[in-house]
Amino acid sequence: MKNFTSIRNFLNTGVIGLIFIYVRNLTLCALILAAGSYAITKQPDWIVSITAYKFWGYILVGIGILLVLLNLVDGLYELFKLKFHIFISIIVSISYVVISLRIVIMI
Repeated sequence: MKNFTSIRNFLNTGVIGLIFIYVRNLTLCALILAAGSYAITKQPDWIVSITAYKFWGYILVGIGILLVLLNLVDGLYELFKLKFHIFISIIVSISYVVISLRIVIMI
């Protein structure tokens, strides 16, 4: 019964909601990165200035990378606020970084 109480306390902290928020934010960052990389690699026929199109593609990629890094820093900050054991925090931090980068690269 003690295990169920600790699981219930863990779920009541709102960690599950935070996980969904960070995954949603990473998905939006990946979408911005994909739009920027598409603008860089594809050259549409209907636009007069291709350089402006590529310029805005690079701007979108830069914004996407900045948002990914901000989401990563915020996620790590929230993780260390939970006051887990330092070994668990390090393992979860490494996993968070790897999963974040994998989601962005995958999309």
